[in-house]
Amino acid sequence: MKIISYKKYTDKVISRTLELPLDKSGNTVGTELATVAGVTYASIPLVQCSQLSQVKLKHL
Repeated sequence: MKIISYKKYTDKVISRTLELPLDKSGNTVGTELATVAGVTYASIPLVQCSQLSQVKLKHL
């Protein structure tokens, strides 16, 4: 399991959150674990670590 961290960002116009990679069936791979002191932690199974380049911030 690989744990990554990031800061969510929200203002009056935009909200940015993590977009986890998808498996072959289109299901999200990984889980957001917790937010501590403004930093959000997410886990991604080791099998999917090669897909870390697919993890990106999503603009809502």
